[in-house]
Amino acid sequence: INAFCGDTEEHKHNADAPTPQNVLCDMRSTWDVISNTDDFRSITDPVPRMPTKFRIVKGQGHIRIVFVLDVSGSMGLENKINMLRQAASRSLEDNVPDGSDVGIITFSDNATVVAGMRTLSAATRQAIKNAVPSIARGSTAIGKALMTSVQKHGPQELERNGETAENAALLLMTDGEENEPPYINDVLPTLLQKRLRVFSVPVGKEADDGLRVLSERTGENVYPITNTTKLADRLAEMFAAVITTQQEKSARRETVFKRAVPLTSARTSMDVMVDKELGLNTMFIATGAPEDTTAMMAVSPTGREILAQYDYDLQRHKVVVPNHETGRWRVVLISHPVNRVDDTVTVTVTSEARDPDVQPVRMRSFFSSRSLESVGSSTLFKIYAELRKENVPVVGAKVLATVTTPLGNQVYVPLKDRGDGADVRAEDGIYSAFFSGFNRPGRYSVDVEAAGDSETRLGALKMNSASSRQEWSREKRSVGIGDSPVTEFSRYENAGSFVVHKLQRAIVYPPASVRDLRVESASRAENGSRIVTISWTSPGAHLDQHLCSRLQVHASTSPSSLLIIQGQNVHNVSESDVTQGTLVPTSPGSRQVITFLLPTTWLPVNESAHDVYFILFTWNPEGLRSNRSNLATANFPDAQAVIQKDVPFWDWFSNSSTAMYGCTVLLALALGGVVCLLIVSWLRTRRKGEYPVAVFRTAPMKGD
Repeated sequence: INAFCGDTEEHKHNADAPTPQNVLCDMRSTWDVISNTDDFRSITDPVPRMPTKFRIVKGQGHIRIVFVLDVSGSMGLENKINMLRQAASRSLEDNVPDGSDVGIITFSDNATVVAGMRTLSAATRQAIKNAVPSIARGSTAIGKALMTSVQKHGPQELERNGETAENAALLLMTDGEENEPPYINDVLPTLLQKRLRVFSVPVGKEADDGLRVLSERTGENVYPITNTTKLADRLAEMFAAVITTQQEKSARRETVFKRAVPLTSARTSMDVMVDKELGLNTMFIATGAPEDTTAMMAVSPTGREILAQYDYDLQRHKVVVPNHETGRWRVVLISHPVNRVDDTVTVTVTSEARDPDVQPVRMRSFFSSRSLESVGSSTLFKIYAELRKENVPVVGAKVLATVTTPLGNQVYVPLKDRGDGADVRAEDGIYSAFFSGFNRPGRYSVDVEAAGDSETRLGALKMNSASSRQEWSREKRSVGIGDSPVTEFSRYENAGSFVVHKLQRAIVYPPASVRDLRVESASRAENGSRIVTISWTSPGAHLDQHLCSRLQVHASTSPSSLLIIQGQNVHNVSESDVTQGTLVPTSPGSRQVITFLLPTTWLPVNESAHDVYFILFTWNPEGLRSNRSNLATANFPDAQAVIQKDVPFWDWFSNSSTAMYGCTVLLALALGGVVCLLIVSWLRTRRKGEYPVAVFRTAPMKGD
């Protein structure tokens, strides 16, 4: 890249072109977008050109992870140390596969290697589980634990057998702030040099904020726990989420069901779909209620009943089905006595792919940012979830994100793949939505669920074209197996968290801008006036939520006039122009279609302009206006051509002076010709009558 489009004549940006750049960036040039970013404006001095360095991230074939666990005195409060022991032991038992390299470091005043790096197997798994701590005392030396992990598990352990420490994971769990040197900032340069990845699991509101910086700088996420109720279950879920990110995608265990189930009756059942590509080592796990009050049973699609075993040490019910039995399972919870309000069981079902060459639907969730310095009405924070089978997008699924705020309440956010609102491109397998439910500064955690049914199918791989097209989000050259059905499935994923540092008061969001304004048809009426049908997806009054109060469509024969919306060259479409539909906003996400006439007082019939351009704005009840929509173009044929093609002959004849004059001349000529013929005929007849005519009779024959 030698230059970007901008305002210079040499690299002039074409704001009229119907390209993704103009649609998504409000017709601004690339250089305008770049030069107005916070990162660019913060540069005060010229930056010397630096050589480009590439970091190749690839699957390593097996997991390499070090559990770095807090055993300081605060962990002894509220029985947190025992909750940690249960969670870590469950993860080692249920989530870390054989062949993984695992180590454990504990820290309080000092850091201790309680289990050196070992390859997990049936012979070593129990020994590593036994090393999980159960005693809490002392202060919190986070930096010392990180340094110990580098020293003890770096050159000596992680870099053994010709491997480097790069991309190995440190799973750091703590409930407090560091108060012993060295500190996180002291150790961070070494971690970055070794290219280690640090996943943080802060517990409670007192956890050190340096964990966020630590994880972000090493390229990983933070998995917070603000509500310590059922802490063992929450810790086990976070540990499982971290371990999953370390696995090769093709070998990754999928969570097909996860739900907190209140036990309000003696028998509670729920259906769980295990899709046909899964079915290997399927696990049914129930936690949160002791054996003396609860039992769990898994019922296979063929009706086989399997009673779960209860582990007293890990305090959970578990069923493992090693064979490939897929389809609709049923999980049954049996409770006695009933109506105990504190008995809520968390049911989790996971499974592996039965054939590594036939991959199931996989989900990946992420955010537009992990850290928001200040949230206001201009903040457009987005949540994403990508669904794919192999490399083919999965479309038509139902996707829901659940955001847990710092206050503990949950906000439900449906994610869509329709190409409107927060979603950039329709049916590309990436589902998205705006999130605006901020209620205070702090950390927000996100869970995402997806479900496929009879309407779900495989999409098509969309190939971007270099040419400019108005319907860039819909009409792309596609390859693959579009419209192939997908078997019913469900997926669950812990997406991690994002943090808000400052929250402005009384935030009112504007409407989202329309990006799919489209001309459905453009034609001429019998009198030559122009008729247009346009459509768009209705935005919300506040981003993609609530009903807009009004909308306005602007038309012009010059696209540059629509940048300033003034002058005689711009027509504001009114309700009196509309012949079908209405300018009253419809519900968010619905498709709105209107047909209207362009007044001949604004654009005369014989005006030579063939192209008319349109944009659209919306307003919310608070008076905030959206950004302008994308530019839509209508192309009209010449008025005379339309008349010759479409107007009936007698209507055209009666309204055409040229035709009438020509016909009169032709008629006069025809009448003159007839008169001439009559005269000639009469003259010939008269000449014949002027000469005598001899009449001869034959003589009669004899005998007559």
